[in-house]
Amino acid sequence: MPGVNVVLSVDSMTCVQSTEPGRDEVYFRIHGNSSHGLFSRRLPRDDDYYEFNSDQTNNQNQHWTNQDQAPVGRPVLWAGHLDEGQGAEVVVFIAEQDNKELGVLRDIAKAALAALKAAGTFGGSPLATAALQGAEQLVDQIPDVRTHGIIGLFSFHFRNVPVGQMEFVLLPWTGFQFPGYTQGATTSRHPNSYYEAALRGDGSTEAVHLDFNGSPGGRYNAVITLTQVSQFHDMDLLELIGTTIDRCRGQQSVRVSSRGGQTAVPPDARLVRVEPTPPTNSLIWFCGNSRETRDNMPLGRDGRGPDVIYASRFPNDDGRINWACYRQTAPSFGTSRRDLRSGLIRKIKLVGMNNEIFEWEAANGGKSWPFGQIQIQDGWRWCSRCLGLWFSLNPNSRCPSGGTHSQDGSGHYFVPHNIPAAVRALGMSSDTWRHCPKCQGLWNENGARGGKCPAGGSHSSEGSGHYSLIIPGLGTGNARTQTGWHLCTNCDGLWFADTPSKGRCPSVDVVLPGREQFSGHVRQEGQAGAELLAG
Repeated sequence: MPGVNVVLSVDSMTCVQSTEPGRDEVYFRIHGNSSHGLFSRRLPRDDDYYEFNSDQTNNQNQHWTNQDQAPVGRPVLWAGHLDEGQGAEVVVFIAEQDNKELGVLRDIAKAALAALKAAGTFGGSPLATAALQGAEQLVDQIPDVRTHGIIGLFSFHFRNVPVGQMEFVLLPWTGFQFPGYTQGATTSRHPNSYYEAALRGDGSTEAVHLDFNGSPGGRYNAVITLTQVSQFHDMDLLELIGTTIDRCRGQQSVRVSSRGGQTAVPPDARLVRVEPTPPTNSLIWFCGNSRETRDNMPLGRDGRGPDVIYASRFPNDDGRINWACYRQTAPSFGTSRRDLRSGLIRKIKLVGMNNEIFEWEAANGGKSWPFGQIQIQDGWRWCSRCLGLWFSLNPNSRCPSGGTHSQDGSGHYFVPHNIPAAVRALGMSSDTWRHCPKCQGLWNENGARGGKCPAGGSHSSEGSGHYSLIIPGLGTGNARTQTGWHLCTNCDGLWFADTPSKGRCPSVDVVLPGREQFSGHVRQEGQAGAELLAG
């Protein structure tokens, strides 16, 4: 069977009873694995949610609205191309943001999966057994973070088998619980405790009806569909990077400057597609005959503005216009991690802060890892807004672009921690890098400027360990590492410099000799930079 295009999506979801009086703030957290590698993401995006009220059904793209009440399309859990023999699997958490943090996500997931395995209700299905094993591996990749109330849990396993069909199985996780709360459950309306089927040919679709009894209290149901398509729909391969609002009151015409001319957005229109003209960090549009400019458009992980905008108008809401901004992605969300290279290293085996084991093994063999078994810390992410490195497992981050850091499009980064001097001498920097508890960034306390912090004043090293970075080219063999990381000589923070954008530096008022004021990071001329372990 030739390669196939597959889309896994939530086509309909109904709130039978909200988790608390008023509106629910629902988001999807997805952890998966495919031929493109491990991936994780949150929908609609980091620090955002879908709105739900009791008795509300979202069953069209325009019904799915985010925190800005902007239509942002149905949740696409996975979209990608699978060659013969390839497959993918995802674990999906549906959560409600308003509830306080109730428990450690990985622990809750492991307990729920153990209960599912103990129930033994798969009837000897090889596909369901493979799905269970895949889910167990994915659960180990979930970060050790606290979670909000969980509405539902389920996992999908699908593969393009050589006999001419796309096999798949959905496993509802039939029991999960937070301490002190009643047990929640996800159940299928299929007679079995799981749903197994196959797709045969373009256009074929299988829909699975799920009921969610959340912990604590929310009740929802949803239709999850797996569809084989000849071509992807535009919104299948778009990544939401943000929404913003303008206003044009009454029934005046709205036109947007776009490639090839102008795009009209009629009153009461929903999700009108606009391809903005570069540079896309600003938008030119017209309310009647009045020319307007929307500056500070949301930026993607590479520091550039949106590739596509979906515009929606609400004349009866004081003329509100929602601009939903997207970046185009390659098929399969597993490719969104930045520049991960595996090559010459035979094997790396590292120990995390909580004694968890991280391993990388490349197919080509070659050099050996020069540092031995060292301690590293997971949880570090790249911020797509300021381009800095920050620790995502603590709350209350602070970004120099305003608000909190974003992990949209970020890989998972691992930073060597408390490394002995003899090991650092093999190819690491000094151990003067510190975690700042005020902004969650990584900064160098030996920097020339005392560490300017976006949370105000100077960075703090209170409670921090001693972090080191890998010097490029000194024996790592490019095994799961990413180059391009540099010290900012303006704020003493670590930032990713291998991009046209200079990000956003908290030292916005500093003027270097012979230069004008700037807001981007500064890389020292001739600086070698550092490599980060990525996975």
